[in-house]
Formats: sequence, structure tokens, C-alpha cells
Amino acid sequence: MTRPNSRFRRHRPPGVEPTDERERGATLVLSAAVLLVLIGMAGFAVDLGWLFLKTSETKKAAESAALAGVVHMPNPSSVPWGPGAEAYDVAIDVASRNGYTGSLGTTVAPNEVLGKPNQLNVTISTSVPTFFMRVFGINTVAFTRSATAEQLPPLKIGSQDRVR
Repeated sequence: MTRPNSRFRRHRPPGVEPTDERERGATLVLSAAVLLVLIGMAGFAVDLGWLFLKTSETKKAAESAALAGVVHMPNPSSVPWGPGAEAYDVAIDVASRNGYTGSLGTTVAPNEVLGKPNQLNVTISTSVPTFFMRVFGINTVAFTRSATAEQLPPLKIGSQDRVR
């Protein structure tokens, strides 16, 4: 039986029939490749979101530790800067309450700002495990976040002094 001539008929080179065995399964291979790429992109997006969440949590912990410790600045005691100094201990305590205890690859370092005895800088360095980036050999991502807080002297009510 011959096919009617239709203007919608697909033009093929001579000798190639519509049921050519070489074309079978091409859609399956292409669909599998596209699906693999889409799953990889979704995994990468999940890891980037996780890393963004963890870096913002680390930044917030550094900021809260700096704000809590700077209240005790400048160091009024005869204890040198470090463990035992009130501002240092408060900053370490607040960072540990936020989950940064200084263990398992995490360091919390509160420091006086040189030349400015009423400022406190807290630096938190940590590493975060990844989920899907492990396929590419990236098991953890390390990052550092820091925050600096300043203790200003109180102004008297009705004072003409300007706040800087």
C-alpha cells in the first residue's frame, strides 16, 4: 500500500525508512543524560544553600559574641588579655552557646583591636560538611567570619556632646 502524499510528511533521505533500527532508543539516552545534569544541578543548589545558611549562622555567632564581650572593655582587671579576662571569657561563652565551642576544626578567637582598647574583634573559623559536592571530591568547605564591636562611653542626658 502506498502512502498518500501529504505536505506534513517528513522528508527523509533516499533509502532510510521510518522504522530505521539505528534511531530506536535515542530518546531514552538523551533523557537520561538530561536527567543526570538536572539532578547534579539540584544537588549543587542544595549544597550552596546549606553553605549560605552555615556562613550566615557563623557570622551571627561572631557578631553576638563581639557584642556580648565588648561590654566588658577596656579590660579593667590586672589579668592580661586571654583566658581569664572577662571580655574574652564572655565572648567565648556566647560563641559556645551558639554552637561554636572551639572543637572539631572550629576556632573562636576574641582579640582586642590594637590601639583601640574599647573594641573587640571575634573571629570564628569552621568547616562544614557537604552533601552532593562529595561526588566531585569536596567533602568539607572551610570559611572564616569575623565581627568587631565598639563600646562607647555613655552620654549624659542633656549633654551637648555629639555622638560620633
